[in-house]
Amino acid sequence: MASANNLNFPLDIPLRNRFGGLAETHAFTNALVNEFRLGVTVISYHFGNVPIVTAQQLGINRPTNNGTPDVYRFSLANFQIGPYPTQLQSSLGDSLSYEDTLSYVRGKHTFRFGGEFDRTTLRRNVPVADNGLLFFSPTSSGQVPTTTPAVADFQYLLTGQPALSDASSGLANHNYHIPSLGLFAQDDFRVTQRLTLNLGLRNEIIGAPVDKLCHVGNADPLLAVSTGQPFFYPKCVNQFNLPGLVGSAQPSGLNNDWTHVWEPRIGFAYDLGGHHTTSIRGGFGIYSVREDIGAVDNMSFSPPFLPTSVPVGVPPLSLTNLFQGLLPPLGQTSAAFVPSASILQGFNVNGPAACSASGTPTTDTTQTPCYSGNVIGTFGLMVPRKWISPTLQQWNLTIERALGRGWVLDLGYIGTHGLHLRETSDRNLARLASPQNPITVTTQNGTQLMITQNTASNANARAPFPGMAPGAYEAFVPDANSHYNALQATLIHRFSNGLYLQSAYTWSKSIDDTSTASVAFDTRFNNENNPLATRGTSDFDHTHRSITSFAYEEPFYKNQEGLTARLLRGWIFSGVLTLQSGQPFTAVDSAGGTAVQPSSPNLITPVFASGFTCANALATSDRLDGYLQLAAFQHAPVVGVDGSTGYGNVGRNCFRGPWQKNLDFSLARVFKIRESQSLKFSADFFNFTNTPSFASPTITDINSSVNSAGNFAPLTTTVGTPRLVQFALRYSF
Repeated sequence: MASANNLNFPLDIPLRNRFGGLAETHAFTNALVNEFRLGVTVISYHFGNVPIVTAQQLGINRPTNNGTPDVYRFSLANFQIGPYPTQLQSSLGDSLSYEDTLSYVRGKHTFRFGGEFDRTTLRRNVPVADNGLLFFSPTSSGQVPTTTPAVADFQYLLTGQPALSDASSGLANHNYHIPSLGLFAQDDFRVTQRLTLNLGLRNEIIGAPVDKLCHVGNADPLLAVSTGQPFFYPKCVNQFNLPGLVGSAQPSGLNNDWTHVWEPRIGFAYDLGGHHTTSIRGGFGIYSVREDIGAVDNMSFSPPFLPTSVPVGVPPLSLTNLFQGLLPPLGQTSAAFVPSASILQGFNVNGPAACSASGTPTTDTTQTPCYSGNVIGTFGLMVPRKWISPTLQQWNLTIERALGRGWVLDLGYIGTHGLHLRETSDRNLARLASPQNPITVTTQNGTQLMITQNTASNANARAPFPGMAPGAYEAFVPDANSHYNALQATLIHRFSNGLYLQSAYTWSKSIDDTSTASVAFDTRFNNENNPLATRGTSDFDHTHRSITSFAYEEPFYKNQEGLTARLLRGWIFSGVLTLQSGQPFTAVDSAGGTAVQPSSPNLITPVFASGFTCANALATSDRLDGYLQLAAFQHAPVVGVDGSTGYGNVGRNCFRGPWQKNLDFSLARVFKIRESQSLKFSADFFNFTNTPSFASPTITDINSSVNSAGNFAPLTTTVGTPRLVQFALRYSF
């Protein structure tokens, strides 16, 4: 048993780890051996944030009634003040694993049979947005700033008038249980002296995470279509006795608590010619990916377990009572946040605040739609009812050839194909209407209204899932895929005559729908219902990558005597040279998509201006201050009568950043003192040539600042470090 304390880099969160293992090997005969392993891992953390500035110091009274959240965090022109979250956070995770493998040798066969059972438990308390978030932006409030945006934002901060506010409460504690079981059989078959086959089959039985505290729910958009109420829950929620909260699903909140994956594996090694100079190797296998808790964590956002309040257009000087009475105390639930169906009532010319006022709704479908119930103002997160495990298919074929005099050449082809990879997207983006393709909606009293024009105001009514708001819906769906193909060449010179050299070159292409398994933000671009709209080169792709490492021992004074020889002999020069093409990046239009999702994250791309493509949109010179030509792009097209915008046509990861290069160099020598004692001196030079390698641009919005040449997207970050020199002296005895 062992334990350790460390920091969860790069976060300043102290972790306490304990781990241990037990193994027993029993030989029944020389040909039959059984090996059993038991392992346990315990990881925990426990910490609370300390405000760097208090509400009182900013002149804001802390709400104290009913335990409503403190208003601590502010967002001001990309600058934030205050901790997030303020409440105590804790996590205790333990994992038990049992493995057993039986090996049997018979003739040319080596058989292995076995299995592994894992049980992971994670008990955590992670309040989200418990202290409230305040966003100050006069431009998003529809007001024109009289000075620079940052100063104007600060003016609205001083008057206590945020453009948007957000806070949550409820139950933040969970007890997740994640079981899994794997069974396998394998045969290593030595067919001849020159050919060996590796044949295997594995079955992974993977359990969906289950919250034993039952603080989770789920959403089904088909229920929204039929009833206006998309949320459903596991049966265990009936214990809370909240009116309207009824559970019928399995403990995981899905239709199946388990899934399984068949994983065949096949490989071979062949000695071509039988001279031990040329070998051919290949293989194919399917591997499952065990799901993390990202999906079930998002199911914990379902109301009433994590109720959220989003006051918009807050009046001046209202921060003191902003969230009072709107949210239940932390650690409690409220019947007021049990989802109730949102049915269209009609439209209102005076905006959302007037929907609940008396009066007859207008039939002007360009205005704001009014709904009953509370689902329309609820954040809905969806995990598909059928639990599917992501899988990865891998295959390779390599040829290794000994060239003589210590030289070896490897040539190979590698491929992978990912299936059922998780992506996060908003499948409820508003549809686009026109007189030729109108959208018909039905109010609660049965009146049918026809939408023929798009506005930012009527986006909710144009959503495909009635009663759910675009921008307030996210789906965590395992329907993305990826492809990677690579040709690899490696030249090796084994250490002889004082020289070791290895040079590897890879020419590859990686394509996917999304390169991240983010559980907090959408990852698809443009029309998120269309995988082709976001398919492109992977974020991490490098078309060309070359790594050369070498070590050379000074040979000239090796067998000489004298002071000069003693000073110069035995020095070893070594280094690593890395050359690779830049990574892809995407140009975005932050003003795009306002007709389909009013919150409009930076997931909408611009439109190419006439004559421009991915190939010729780069700046023609001095790309440091601007990597792309602004003239190459136009804004996403206007599709609404109010000037609201749709989608662009510039592809995801259409552009590639600058080449990256780095040389690390080292000089070292070992000085023998006695037979058992030595002193090693080394001088290490990281980025020996002090050559900056720039990363791809990070500010790629066509609405961002433009330099005097009319270019935008500056290179602002580097990969690696400037030249660093390190000297070391090590005494061995």
